[in-house]
Amino acid sequence: MTASSLESNVTRPTTRSQAGHFQRDSIEKENVASLLRAVRLERRDSFSKFSLALSAVVGKRISKPYIVALEQGKRPITPAIERALWRMAALLDSSDPDIINARPISVRTTYAVSENALITTDSKPCARPGCPENFIPRHPSQKYHSDFCRRQYERERNSL
Repeated sequence: MTASSLESNVTRPTTRSQAGHFQRDSIEKENVASLLRAVRLERRDSFSKFSLALSAVVGKRISKPYIVALEQGKRPITPAIERALWRMAALLDSSDPDIINARPISVRTTYAVSENALITTDSKPCARPGCPENFIPRHPSQKYHSDFCRRQYERERNSL
C-alpha cells in the first residue's frame, strides 16, 4: 500500500447506520495499520523482531507473516493487538503506558482522592452474603468493604 492511496482512503467520510451511529469501517483499520507500521519503523525493527516484541506485549505468539498481513490491511487488527500497539507507541513517546489502558469510572470513596487519580489494582466483592459492594482492599487479606459489614456478618453467623 502506498502513502498516496492511504491518504486518499483516509479522507473519505465515515458512514452512519440507520440509527445515526458512526460505523467502524476500513478507515479506522487503515489508521491502526499505519500506526503498526509507524511503531515498527520507529523502533527500527524487522518484521521478525517486531513480531517477538508485539508477542511479549500481547501475551501470545504472533508470527512474522501475521504482522505483514496486518500492516498491509489483509487481516483485521484485534482489540488486544490495538491496545498493545498503543502501549508500544506510548513507550516510544516516553509516556506512561498505564494511562493508555486506563478507563474512567465512577468511584464512591470515604477518603480524600484527587479527581484524576489512577487506581492500578482490581476491586473485589465484599465477603458478606447479600452485600452488593465491590471495594479496593487496603490490605491483601481484607474481606469486607467496611467494619459495619464485618460486624453484620459476625452477628449473623453467631445468631445461627
